Amino acid sequence: MTRRLAAIDRTVTALVGLALIAGGVALLDWRYRWFGTWSDSVSTARLDDVESSAWWPWVFALGGVVLGLVGLLWLLSHAPRPGEKAVRLPDASDRAGSVHVDLSGVAKAVAADFEARTNVTHVKGTARRQGRTHVIELRGQLDPHVTGGDIESAASRCTHDVSDAFPDGHTVCRVLLGHDHRRSGRTRASAHRVR
Repeated sequence: MTRRLAAIDRTVTALVGLALIAGGVALLDWRYRWFGTWSDSVSTARLDDVESSAWWPWVFALGGVVLGLVGLLWLLSHAPRPGEKAVRLPDASDRAGSVHVDLSGVAKAVAADFEARTNVTHVKGTARRQGRTHVIELRGQLDPHVTGGDIESAASRCTHDVSDAFPDGHTVCRVLLGHDHRRSGRTRASAHRVR
């Protein structure tokens, strides 16, 4: 999820929350008359006139279509993005041609290298894009015998290799390690992240 989409989500969530709170306070005030004066009866005559008009079904249908499209766009904006395919290397490209590197292949190679250097198991490498930055993300399961120094050394080596391969600074490496809850005898471990 991009920062812009996350900001939109927070804003919409805050507005909906405020609207629900305001509606709840209004209903409580109508029931207990804390602040304002409310009528004991509600007239629906105007609503009946609108509902019986010829334009109402068309407006209602159009509103439903618009809300459906907005909801569909909202869902699609939150759908997982496919992994990054390739990135152009500006230092190796010129007028004669351009050089592109398959980031998925790089992610798999970095994951295999990280797993070979540590006791971390099931390391998977994926490539994705976050804004203008390409992220090579490694995910794996902590072994009970691995030490923090081993992880730090291997993670630093992998991030250093990625930064050497992509000196423009737009490609970074992130290591996320978790605990395998299905196997007994392990202590809970927090995620370790290196960028």
